[in-house]
Amino acid sequence: MRNRVEGSFASSGSVLMNALDALSVGPRINSPFEVVMSPVWGYHWSSLYAAIARSTQQPQMGLDELRRERLAWLRDWSAHLEAEQTKVGGWRLRVLDATNYARPQTKTVRLGYVHGCEGMRVGHGLSILSERVAAGSWHLPLEIALMAVGEGPAQFGARQVVDYVVAHGWQPDELLTVDAQYTNAPTLKLLHQQGVKVLGRVSSKRNFYLPPPPYGGRGRPRVRGRKLKLCDGRTLPEPAQRQEVGGRDGSHFEVSLFSDVRMQQWPEQALS
Repeated sequence: MRNRVEGSFASSGSVLMNALDALSVGPRINSPFEVVMSPVWGYHWSSLYAAIARSTQQPQMGLDELRRERLAWLRDWSAHLEAEQTKVGGWRLRVLDATNYARPQTKTVRLGYVHGCEGMRVGHGLSILSERVAAGSWHLPLEIALMAVGEGPAQFGARQVVDYVVAHGWQPDELLTVDAQYTNAPTLKLLHQQGVKVLGRVSSKRNFYLPPPPYGGRGRPRVRGRKLKLCDGRTLPEPAQRQEVGGRDGSHFEVSLFSDVRMQQWPEQALS
C-alpha cells in the first residue's frame, strides 16, 4: 500500500529531492537502479523514471505550480485518510511548529544552533505548517520553509502562515495551534490581521492584565487594568467559566476560562 500510494501521488519535485538524498548519503551509486535501492528512497521504483521524464518535459514549472501539485496531493491523501472525520470540537486543526535539520558535517553553507527535541543542534531550522488529517499523530505538511540562520521561528512562522492565507485562504472552522514561543504580541498581531484563529500555550511565568477601568476624567486614560500573574493564583479574578475534567485513573483537573485579558504589548486586544 505504501508504494502504491506514494507512487501515485508523488510529484516530480519531491521524487527528485528524494533522489538527491539517496545520492548524498551513500554508498557511491553507479546506476539509477541503485538509487531506488537506497535505504532512504521512499517511493516506488518507477517514480524515478517518471519524475525525470516529467522534469525534462516541463522545465518551466514554477513555484506556484509546485504548490498546486502539492495541495492536490494533500487532498488525495486526506481523502485516503478520511479527513472529514477528524474534526476536534468542530475545528479543523493546523499546527505551526519548528524543528532542527541537523547538518553538523557540512562545510559549504552557513550553519547555526537550532533548538529541536534533543536540545540545541548545529544545522538549520525548518518551519512547518501542517494539518491534522486523521486520529493520532497523522499530520500532513502544508508548508515547509527553511529559516535563515539566526532568525527566530515565531516571526518567520507568522509570515509563513500569512503568505499561505494570502495564497490559499483560511476557513472559519480552521484553528491554528501553536506552542508558547508563538504566543507573543508581534506574532499574534500578524495572524489576527489575516483572520487566523489561534489556540496557543503560554508559559506559567507570563503576566496578563484585566481591561482598563472606566475613565475617571483626569489625566490620560489607562490602557490596562490590574496585573494577573499566572504563577500566583491570588492575582487571578473569578473565572467566567469553570469545568472539571476527570481522568481514567480517577484523577481530575480544573479548566478555568478568563474571557477578557490583555497583553502588555497589545492592550487593546481582548484575549481568552
